[in-house]
Amino acid sequence: MNSKNNKKSSERSNSLDIDENTFRDLKITAKEKQDLLDKLENEMNVRIQKLKQQAEEFAKDLIACCEREINNLPKEIRQLPLDEFINLYHADPAEYFERCIQKL
Repeated sequence: MNSKNNKKSSERSNSLDIDENTFRDLKITAKEKQDLLDKLENEMNVRIQKLKQQAEEFAKDLIACCEREINNLPKEIRQLPLDEFINLYHADPAEYFERCIQKL
């Protein structure tokens, strides 16, 4: 049984082996070549559009996620200028809260 599976898989891999001479003797007209190139270019453009749409959706999702994270921060932290938050509290909300507690 195992030898049958190995034989089938080797047959499949042999059928996929394509070298530079595989298509050399094909007789296709210039119009057929152009049609194939046009189809290939069309497929490429469709895939590019899909990738662009996916990238745009991912960017929107990422922006929304970042906005949610920012909105989860307390209002006092959100109102601080960014450079102050970074310099005074090392961009760490926990450090901000520790200092607030120490002031009390």
